Amino acid sequence: MRMVKCFYSLMVVIILASSSWSMAYDFQEPPSHNTKLQEPPVPTTEEPPVPISELQEPSVPSTESPPPQEPRWCTASVGASSVALQDAVDYVCGKMGMDCSPINPGGACYFPPILNYHASFVMNRYYQSRGRNLWNCDFNGIGSIAITDPSYGSCIYDHM
Repeated sequence: MRMVKCFYSLMVVIILASSSWSMAYDFQEPPSHNTKLQEPPVPTTEEPPVPISELQEPSVPSTESPPPQEPRWCTASVGASSVALQDAVDYVCGKMGMDCSPINPGGACYFPPILNYHASFVMNRYYQSRGRNLWNCDFNGIGSIAITDPSYGSCIYDHM
């Protein structure tokens, strides 16, 4: 609201400045270019026509990228540290509560028991379930988008 008031005040100053220039030569008649100026709206204490709880947020352009049409997978970068990989697994399987049973002993993606493979599987599961947006594959910089299916053996990576 403050920005609107400042803008309105600036507009008034500009209009007054342009008006005073043209009025300098003729004080009898108002300048013709100022005849359509309007008074600012007067604040009112009336109830709004819609309850405030039902008012919608202003429309903001969406920053979401549409899901790609071709299959994409989220995988862990080859050079990622074991700490960063374990953090990704803990986040997806623990905090987000996703089903990570395929990377547990006896699961389809347990062998080989390599942390990078396990992290890639759960990071992809998270990425696919959250709409396949680039930011859903970041994982503090260790995620990367793959265009070839990283599935192997009986370990099938989700894709939409």
